[in-house]
Amino acid sequence: MSLGGNFATGVKHTMTDPLPVYETERLQALCDYGLMDTQQEAVFDEIVALASYVFRTPIALVSLVDEKRQWFKARTGLAIPETPREYAFCAHTILEADGMVVPDALADPRFASNPLVLGSPGIRFYAGTPLITREGHALGALCVIDTKPRPQFDSEQKQALQTLGRHLMAQIEIRYSSAFLAKALVERRQAELEQQNRILEHGRELSRLNELKDRFMAMLAHELRNPLASILNAVELLRSPEPDDAVEIIESQVKHLSRLIEDLLDLSRVMRGKITLKKTTVDLAESVRAAARAARPILSKGGQRFVTELPEEPLWVQADLVRLEQIVSNLLVNAAKFTERGKQVSLSLRREAAQAVLRVCDEGIGIPKEMQERIFEPFVQVEESRTRGGLGLGLPLVRQLVHLHNGSIRVQSEGPGRGSEFIVRFPLHAEPLTAFVDETEDGLAATPLHVRHRVLVVEDNPDLGGTLSRLISHWGHETDLVRLGSAALERALKFRPDIVLIDIGLPQMDGFAVAECLNTSPELAGMRLIAMSGYADEDDRSHAMQAGFNEFLLKPVDPSFLRQLLET
Repeated sequence: MSLGGNFATGVKHTMTDPLPVYETERLQALCDYGLMDTQQEAVFDEIVALASYVFRTPIALVSLVDEKRQWFKARTGLAIPETPREYAFCAHTILEADGMVVPDALADPRFASNPLVLGSPGIRFYAGTPLITREGHALGALCVIDTKPRPQFDSEQKQALQTLGRHLMAQIEIRYSSAFLAKALVERRQAELEQQNRILEHGRELSRLNELKDRFMAMLAHELRNPLASILNAVELLRSPEPDDAVEIIESQVKHLSRLIEDLLDLSRVMRGKITLKKTTVDLAESVRAAARAARPILSKGGQRFVTELPEEPLWVQADLVRLEQIVSNLLVNAAKFTERGKQVSLSLRREAAQAVLRVCDEGIGIPKEMQERIFEPFVQVEESRTRGGLGLGLPLVRQLVHLHNGSIRVQSEGPGRGSEFIVRFPLHAEPLTAFVDETEDGLAATPLHVRHRVLVVEDNPDLGGTLSRLISHWGHETDLVRLGSAALERALKFRPDIVLIDIGLPQMDGFAVAECLNTSPELAGMRLIAMSGYADEDDRSHAMQAGFNEFLLKPVDPSFLRQLLET
């Protein structure tokens, strides 16, 4: 049933919603994200349908709060597309980090005279959670509405709504990053064409890029719907008597979405020249060996035979070790994806003159001749590979990283069904003057004993801060939690932590300012400061180091890595 119609007439609604502190910046962020007055999108429609189903409400909305109105990007159970901002419950929700619940609107002086309460649709119950960007701006809210009061809306239901809101915000961030990448790709190619003065081909090329962008957006929607469908099924299983592995399914799909975001952001940073390599002289053979060990379980699960041929002698190169292993890992995962069970994937490395040559061969689906150069372009996929998922980001990212290492990459294939071979060449470097020598007894690394630390967590998100604090306590450490940066120094002087985990995107006083404040206190000398951030640019990492942080962790933080970090 869809509720709608005229607002109540003859009722004077005098209360106005307060404005966020940084309203100008918030409105600019809303404009930058390009969501207002856009066409319906299935991902958003599916989320409001899920919210309405899970919370058993006739109305669910994705509301975006503009300067003078709230506009519904997605809605179920409501006919009208927007309302004046002064009537909007969501205009109040964006002021609350953990959302707002109104059990009975007629009993709440803020809303008792609201035309949406006294007239159609007759709101009595409202629950909303803000949609907050990585920069901390609330674009609007995900909300559920009922025409009957609901005095019992417990903390678990509120937490479930917040979880769904965070998932929705992840979709918005992916949409935003994708739109930026698509726009950057079009603009970059357009500039190249203008430089070459190929006016006649210009229109055809732009048409192809627009088609590529449209195809990419379609692929992205497909890649997002699959984990969303799995999460929806798992939510239903959690409500059943036998949830089985529902939690593991949700965890797996959230990790899949995180990897998707990381690939998008990595490619975006490379295309904007924002990646800075930390090059040292490293043994390529050992790096490839480590990447092979990490990829072996994936190949084993896929049922492929994995063969390696690696040299015993070191092959020294100037490289960023992390990015080097990323190159090899991406190539091996790509080979596993497109090779059937029982077929072979091989990895080899050898010296050829002044170069180290890496080869990844597979007996997979092969690549047509005309596609062997284009597969290194963003979002391009061979026709047959589209049924196997992915966005076409892995190989473009590999090529960019190889070029940043002054190397080259090419592919050769005899065609469809004949397998593929990727050949990567790196310039060799002189052997380092000194090498690391393991001086532990019998050449074995000493295993550190568990040390119990006092850990202070500074995080404004109540769910993230609470779960992180509980997790660290579970590992045997003593923890304390504050939500505001302004309270961190006073709490630290009382608690005297050994380690402080600080969210960079804190409201009012951000994490950089908190770190600088803590570092100026002589009573707190010797503390380790660890930054946590959703921002992945090198500028943010550099800023953190300048502010006095010892470590910089990108959200979502891998719990096993954090545990190891705390115990070293």
